[in-house]
This record gives sequence, C-alpha cells and structure tokens, in this order.
Amino acid sequence: MKKQRKKILFFDFDGVLCDSANETGRCAWLAGSVVWEEWRETDVPKKYLEKFRKLRPLIETGYQSIALMKLITENYTETFMKTEFHFMKEQVFTSIALNKKVLNNLFNKVREDWIRVNPKNWLAWHKLYPFSKNLISIGKSNYKEVYIVSTKHKIFIEKLLDFFGIDFNPDNIYGLESGENKIEIIENILKENKISPKNSVFVEDYSDTLRAFAANDFLKEMHLYLASWGYMFPEIIEEIEEKNLPLRILYSSMAEDILIKESM
Repeated sequence: MKKQRKKILFFDFDGVLCDSANETGRCAWLAGSVVWEEWRETDVPKKYLEKFRKLRPLIETGYQSIALMKLITENYTETFMKTEFHFMKEQVFTSIALNKKVLNNLFNKVREDWIRVNPKNWLAWHKLYPFSKNLISIGKSNYKEVYIVSTKHKIFIEKLLDFFGIDFNPDNIYGLESGENKIEIIENILKENKISPKNSVFVEDYSDTLRAFAANDFLKEMHLYLASWGYMFPEIIEEIEEKNLPLRILYSSMAEDILIKESM
C-alpha cells in the first residue's frame, strides 16, 4: 500500500503544528533583560505577552522578537506597529549597538539556558493545536513521506514532538541548523526523491514564504496552503481571497478533509 503513495506532505512547525508565541515572547523578555536593566526584576508582564501574541505575525525570525517586545513596552499602537515595525526594529537594534549575529546568539542563549535549568517549564509554555496530531496522522497514513521544514532548531522540534507524544522520523525534520532556506530544502528533497512538485503539498503560515514558492520556476506547481490559524493578520487572509493569489487558505475545520483529498 505504501508504495502506491506518490505525494509528499510538508509542514512548517511554529504556527502550523505548534503555538510557541508565549514561549517566544518570554524569550524576548529574557533576552531584553540582558540589555535593559529595568526588565530584570520581573518576568514578562501578562499585558505585554497578550499584545505580543497579537503582533507575533510581524516577526520573521526569533531575535526580532526582542525589538517587538521593546516597542510593545513603549506603548505604540497596533496599527502603527503593523505599518512601521520593519523600520522601528532597526532603530531599536541601532540604539543598543548590537548586530544581528549577536542578537541571534543572545536570543538562542536565553532559550538554551531556560531549557537547561527548567526543561519542563519551557515545554509547558508551548501549545499543540488541537488538530495537529490528526494532521500528522493523516500525513503518515496517506502520503509517501511527511516532512517538517522550519526555521526553528531541529533539537527543539524533537523535544516538543516528544513532549506532545508524537512519533516522528527525525530524519524528516529540517531546522535552522541545516543552513538552507525552505525553498532550497524542499527543492532538494523533491529532486532527491524524484518527486514532481505537482505531487507535493506544503502547509505554511507565512504568506511571503508561500509567495516565494509560487514565484519559483521549479516549485510553483506545488499545492501551497496558508494555515489560517497561524501567525498572520486577518487582513492577509482577506487580501489572498480577494486577489485570487496562487495560494489556498486552509481553515482548521476543513484541513483534515483537504489533506486527505490532496493525497489522492
């Protein structure tokens, strides 16, 4: 039966299978505490964490969350942040005279220290979307292979999958340490397995990533789905639906049925 399956299913991790917004917000606060002394006396305030969750879609990579948390503490409006974050985050980084490499190392270090000192607490700051186990199970039952391709470190993904009780082939997990972007990773996997992009499905919550796939000559025929439950603003979904872009919105209520249909 397995040999008859022709299609491959790819999942992003954060925002598709796992909700790590609270953990990312706390890591931003811990990293910021190294820079801003006034943060050191308390854990991340609930009011800031709630605002961070709403604005989480602004972050493309982990260390940028430090700037987002800093701007949240300065009480900028959500509307202003949505339009000006790209510019404002660079101002924050310039003001503390730390380059991206240092900031990235700082962000990773506070996370690693947290895991080392209190791994159970770190795990508890994450949530699994209620349908995630079913989506993975559908992938294993209906597709030739299932992969996770993420900008998160592979070791963190493995720890979380184990915590949530999900058995997943570690060889099929590609994280930040691969040194390649998602386009490079998925293109290589398809070519190595001699799978046509037409026979592959990718579920991702960052619309710009999917737009890049749709614009790629080799990957543009992939079945690209934007996870509506992930880290994105409602207006992004509305824009995609109105402009009939080459991305499909995947709603949680229909996700299982659609992934089964796509496997056929």
